[in-house]
Amino acid sequence: VSAELAMTAAKFHSHITMTAHHQVVDAKSVAQVMGLGAEHNDLVELHAQGDDAQAAINALIAVIQK
Repeated sequence: VSAELAMTAAKFHSHITMTAHHQVVDAKSVAQVMGLGAEHNDLVELHAQGDDAQAAINALIAVIQK
């Protein structure tokens, strides 16, 4: 799932971060997303800033909800 999240985030121009366990990472980096160590039922926050921010968040939510 980490690779799919990062690849999805990379499709957007917005700056996108993910937060879990009080750690903030670049959502476009597979290594950083994997490093979060987020598991099923963990709270993960998504933040995006830019022209396509809402579309990016929607796409990432779709990946997470699979």
